[in-house]
Amino acid sequence: MKKFIYETNYDKMVRLGINKFLYGKEQYIKVENEPYMALHIDKIRMEGNNHIISIAHNGEQNGDNMADPDMELRILPDVKMVEALTYQNDFMHVYQQVYSEDGKQFNPKLKISMNNFLGTWLNNLLKQGFKIN
Repeated sequence: MKKFIYETNYDKMVRLGINKFLYGKEQYIKVENEPYMALHIDKIRMEGNNHIISIAHNGEQNGDNMADPDMELRILPDVKMVEALTYQNDFMHVYQQVYSEDGKQFNPKLKISMNNFLGTWLNNLLKQGFKIN
């Protein structure tokens, strides 16, 4: 049976080692993997059994910390899926969110695009040897 992008991205997150972080005590981790930019992961909040996290690479410009990129994700462990909620890239002056602030509307094309980007980014992270310990 073919998996949806949400399921394949979840599998990639598990291979990255996200479960160690989700169920650990830390609220934030920084994963170093030279020569690549560090990967920053933050627990934002819980929604029932679902975890809302951010995952980011951060660069610096004129002494300011810049997202390159930063994504907010909803991880749904009960159904083994992950969903991209927001995308931010400060260098490109881009901020996008799938759902409206009240959660009553969403952009289906953006949802597909952001989840496809997440899949590509996770592939790159795995190929580059990133691993949450």
